[in-house]
Amino acid sequence: VAEVVAQSVNSYIALDGSNDYIDFSTKEGSKNGGLLDWDADWSIGINLVNFEVKGDGQYITLFKSGDNAIMLRRGGSNYGLYVTGNNGATKIGANTWYAPEGGGKLLFTYDGSTNKRLAYYIGKADGTWNQRANYLVNTTNIGGNNPGLEFCIGKPVSNSLYYHGGLNNLITADEKLAGPILNAYFQVVETYDAAEFYGDLSTWAKLGEDPFPTVVDTLGGLLSGELINGNEADFVVIEPPAPAPDPAEPVIGTKIAYT
Repeated sequence: VAEVVAQSVNSYIALDGSNDYIDFSTKEGSKNGGLLDWDADWSIGINLVNFEVKGDGQYITLFKSGDNAIMLRRGGSNYGLYVTGNNGATKIGANTWYAPEGGGKLLFTYDGSTNKRLAYYIGKADGTWNQRANYLVNTTNIGGNNPGLEFCIGKPVSNSLYYHGGLNNLITADEKLAGPILNAYFQVVETYDAAEFYGDLSTWAKLGEDPFPTVVDTLGGLLSGELINGNEADFVVIEPPAPAPDPAEPVIGTKIAYT
């Protein structure tokens, strides 16, 4: 994980799984008004700097807005995808038979205007990826459709846990990302603004690069973001390794010899 972090991350936010979470108080209407609404189209992606794999059957909440949320259920090598529309009182989902891994990415794409299907993709650190679920969301079965004005990362619904792990580069879109964009998303590292799909995004929050506790969405689709109940050490900055000096350049004055 340390090697992956050094290659692909210049900062991230570490959530302790106890009481801290990322909160954006407002979803900007023209860009993210339908985010996590079971009747709208949207996509959400996140980088997993590290990820905790357990098999205790507990639910962890990834994303929440109002009473609507996306969760994973810890099952060892089978991390099930679960959703709710009534703040976790009802949780329904699908087995995936796979677990996410540190250094990879997660992507959720949803078509709420036609077929109501939530696609779930797991990416690895090497840029490879697979679709691991394609769940039909029935709002009657999951307790309704009650999105809020806010958008939270890692804040639990009832009978679930806070998210524990390092997160980076949140993206959202007001459409279901598909086609060549999927491969491009899992390949890109830190330069999202240079990616071919950047114009399709409504959010790019770099996570950990702003003054604590602020979390800024550079595209303005999510407003007033901050880390709640955290501390400055949770904004982790990864210093890139210093380049080796040129062996042909003599060591002069205060320069330190390189071995």
